[in-house]
Amino acid sequence: GKTTSFPPIVPRTEDADFQRWYGVAAGKVISAEALMVACAQEWMDIAARGAFDRYQDMRLVAMSREVLDLCWEATHDVFFRVSGSGSVLNGSRMERIWRDMSTLRSHSGFVFFIEFSKRELAKARFGIQ
Repeated sequence: GKTTSFPPIVPRTEDADFQRWYGVAAGKVISAEALMVACAQEWMDIAARGAFDRYQDMRLVAMSREVLDLCWEATHDVFFRVSGSGSVLNGSRMERIWRDMSTLRSHSGFVFFIEFSKRELAKARFGIQ
């Protein structure tokens, strides 16, 4: 329901820039969702066969990390930036999304996803201890 801040004042849904920004963010979210579904399916397929090896485990970690990165990029780079400061008031939907994503990104477990999983995936792929 918001309008543009500068002339021509129109609903943001009708503004070419906001349409593009929405498209960028939506593309990231849609891609993240598709990747997460693929990741879950791969996990179920491996589990049905019995056991995970180190490479399969790190492959799933890498896929999951990309999901989180895509969601963070959509939130941080697009939604938060273009939603306006009024949309992040305490209790607002955007404030909750921002807080949840920020908490996830700063969680100590996420450090593994960001820093170590890339190296561990390569090591597992090439059989390096």
